[in-house]
Amino acid sequence: VEVTNPGTVAVPKVKLVEYAAPQDAEFRGDDGAVRSDQQDGYRAWDLGTLAAGQTKVVQYQLRTRKAGEVKSASAVTSEVTPEPVQAGSVTKVLQPALKLEFTGAPTAAPKSPAVYKAVVRNVGTLPLTDVRLVIDVPEELEVKRRTNGAKVSGGRHTWPIPKLPAGEAQEFN
Repeated sequence: VEVTNPGTVAVPKVKLVEYAAPQDAEFRGDDGAVRSDQQDGYRAWDLGTLAAGQTKVVQYQLRTRKAGEVKSASAVTSEVTPEPVQAGSVTKVLQPALKLEFTGAPTAAPKSPAVYKAVVRNVGTLPLTDVRLVIDVPEELEVKRRTNGAKVSGGRHTWPIPKLPAGEAQEFN
């Protein structure tokens, strides 16, 4: 957060209060705050006197346990300003999450084909890169056909998935 005095005279006793929502967002680390109430979701800093044209920067970290939006609001006050100066921001918190669905024939006769399907789904909100599907096939089974792109080493079949956007899936047979 940058606090700037755009005026032509110094402003004494400048204070910054930062609020964060949702309630599970928590401030992290020692950022020089003079007051903090994690339950009410705020932190405050005494910035002292800001000379004309001077900017002070306050850095802090917020952590949240789930995806969604974190809203923060800043309020700056001083001894000589009648009303707080306010600003805010919204940060979208993205979360990676994969789901694997694996289906196949529950039974098969010896030497007859059985088809298996694996679906890798990005159920998160974050696009994923460099995902790999790895399937170990027992040595008593023989793979006759597979989806192109697999690298095979012994009974291990590996398909690279260079990019998997949020909400999308790739299917392998």
